[in-house]
Amino acid sequence: MENSLLRDRFGNLSNDDRFDLISNALNVGFQNPILGVGTGNYVLVDSSQRFSHCSYTEFFANSGIIALVLYATLVLRFVKEMYSKYKTTK
Repeated sequence: MENSLLRDRFGNLSNDDRFDLISNALNVGFQNPILGVGTGNYVLVDSSQRFSHCSYTEFFANSGIIALVLYATLVLRFVKEMYSKYKTTK
């Protein structure tokens, strides 16, 4: 474990920029709440030209709140269906 990249990554959390990526994607989404900036265009809007690290914030920034609600609804329905199938089949 001496040469573990995971240990190096979590050893110094001051270099962790995931929070900045997520908050920037939320800001872009709130600036363009209805339709977002366009599918796949968040990378072009972000100053560091990177993915927002979270699928939900990336989707919100790219496609807006309506698409995010539809996406979250589909995910929740899928989880509910899988759970009900799990309970019936065990």
